[in-house]
Amino acid sequence: MPSSPTTRKRSTARKTKTPLARSRESRSAALATNRRKNPRLLAALQSEPRSYREAYFENVSAEEVIPLFEESYCSSLVNLLLDLKKSTAKRLFEIMVRHRKRVFLNVFTLYYYKEYLTNPLPLTLESEMGKHVPNHYAILGVPKDATVEELKAAHKLLSTSFGLDAFPPSERKIGEERLREINNAFEILKNPKHRKALDAELPSISYLYPRRDQSWFSAVSRLNA
Repeated sequence: MPSSPTTRKRSTARKTKTPLARSRESRSAALATNRRKNPRLLAALQSEPRSYREAYFENVSAEEVIPLFEESYCSSLVNLLLDLKKSTAKRLFEIMVRHRKRVFLNVFTLYYYKEYLTNPLPLTLESEMGKHVPNHYAILGVPKDATVEELKAAHKLLSTSFGLDAFPPSERKIGEERLREINNAFEILKNPKHRKALDAELPSISYLYPRRDQSWFSAVSRLNA
């Protein structure tokens, strides 16, 4: 069906927006999201003993979980979820997938990425020449044979999950520092020339790099399937 003149005009206006205008819109949207955050439910749960929180989430309904996800900062909610049993967190994610699929993908991503970082592979390795080399595969949490498409998908998830509106104001600097490391790792690995040079310096020992079947990216991908 042909688009109306009004629709075409709006479409043209969207296409002709300058990068600065788009940046301002993005920042305004992020700030608006932050203003809507009211983590009262999360604060109430954090004041309870761990045993209470575990029992609560074992039987919580979707009607109670959805507002908690909507009103909480992503990083604050993830910190609480990491203190629960893995099976409990998985149940909550399954509830959210059934009711609001993909809307809270940043929570799933940050949870599994932070879980991965609780027992990380070495983020810096020593080459045969004795030079310390960043282990960009471990920083991104992707296998050494990751394709360019997988690198892009993993980076997109992480960059969103470490975005401005994912952290309360007091923690944003920490999130920004981690995001810089992630962005730098991605810039190196997506460039074939730079990646080849890196691989030549890194040790060829498989256990120093994330395994494909245990990566945070695989866990998030299953939820997003």
